[in-house]
Amino acid sequence: MLPTDLPVQEVVGGVLEGLDNGREVVLAAPPGAGNTTLVLLGAGWRHDGRILVLEPRRLAARAAAHRMASLLGEEAGETVGYRIRMEHRVGPGTRIEVITEGILTRMIQADPGLSATACVIFDEFHERSLHADLALALVQDVRSALRPDRLLGRRGARPGRPAPGGIRPHPHTGSR
Repeated sequence: MLPTDLPVQEVVGGVLEGLDNGREVVLAAPPGAGNTTLVLLGAGWRHDGRILVLEPRRLAARAAAHRMASLLGEEAGETVGYRIRMEHRVGPGTRIEVITEGILTRMIQADPGLSATACVIFDEFHERSLHADLALALVQDVRSALRPDRLLGRRGARPGRPAPGGIRPHPHTGSR
């Protein structure tokens, strides 16, 4: 069962609307506000491919996938799965796949258009690294050359600070 009392609940609709309209969206919310779980689990709007969620660390990827799966009453690898170096739990029914930046780089090498992907969400993007910046550049390249309709969302900008990469937030993306 999805929690309904988290601070980010009031802006989830605006974030999903922005992503559905093909816009880049930045969601800035404090830890524990529900920004990872509620936005992604509310993304029933994507029936045309997997939603990839980039986490900066393997532990975070595994934990986020297990948390979302437990909220759905499932095990990781069913609707929500993860893929990290030397470990994966995904299946044919996986719709949300939590991955690290290195996995995304390999996915783009294998499929430059990310044809089975509906959207890429950069979680915890304020934790800047060379790998995260490379992943962002690769996804923006895929988006501009092959997939101008959609593909990019970001979460994790610090509240009150500008988002990295010059992205202007959608007006409905703040949370208390």
